[in-house]
Amino acid sequence: MFISCFHGRPHVSRVFLQHCANLGITSEIAAAVTIGDEANIALLDEFGVRFVEVPNQPLGAKHLAALGLARDMGGRKFMVLPSDDLISAEWLGVFRDSTADYVSPDRCALVDVQGGIAKVLVNRATGTRSFGAGRFFSLAVVEALGEVWSAHKPSGLDSDSHGRIVMAGFAGVVHRCERVPIADLKTGENI
Repeated sequence: MFISCFHGRPHVSRVFLQHCANLGITSEIAAAVTIGDEANIALLDEFGVRFVEVPNQPLGAKHLAALGLARDMGGRKFMVLPSDDLISAEWLGVFRDSTADYVSPDRCALVDVQGGIAKVLVNRATGTRSFGAGRFFSLAVVEALGEVWSAHKPSGLDSDSHGRIVMAGFAGVVHRCERVPIADLKTGENI
């Protein structure tokens, strides 16, 4: 299952959802969308994505709502896939084939779609993570933690969840891909 959250920027959401449709995974997305975000709700309906409507803040609670939906949909493994990130077919294959409890991609391209500038972030084998998109974890992690994210957190969710998972005894594996496994689309409306 893929966990995603939506808020504004429907033009980016459409690119994300079309990419997911091309990979054949829209039926496996569990989304949390901001209450009243009619443009994104219409897109989720159009692409057949199951969703729950929740307040945008705190983001920790929003992510937990998407995770709860993913569990209700029968998920046993969960990838954090923000609605402005595109995964490669290679990373999708790693997700499908892995039996590890906690895995992160090795690289993420940040792509400024307006300025045409790209930068690549790297996750190291140990320590904190440079980015959190594309990480995946097993149902065992969810059951051990109860809450993968702190419900009250308004930001810092990647560090929060990574710390919680590692402190619970799940060693994070950083998987090296042949090519950059995930691209994060940046626009003027987000960091």
